Amino acid sequence: MAEAQSSGINSSTRQLLRAPQVNDTIKPCDLCQLPIEVSGYDLNTLAGPKHFCCEGCQGIYRMLHEGEIVDDITQPSTRS
Repeated sequence: MAEAQSSGINSSTRQLLRAPQVNDTIKPCDLCQLPIEVSGYDLNTLAGPKHFCCEGCQGIYRMLHEGEIVDDITQPSTRS
């Protein structure tokens, strides 16, 4: 404890310095593993639904796995 006080780092600061954890509400992209912040880039495949963070990842997955795609679940209609 004396070390933490002498270095100026307290328990609140240590919590802020921890690496972020992936939680149940933010899912990773099925291609690049980045957090999906915008919904609507999804594909239905033989292995089940796949979810992507952007149109680029969805398009690359579509090209690489074109024989596995059953149909599109949704397509984004507008951008904000």
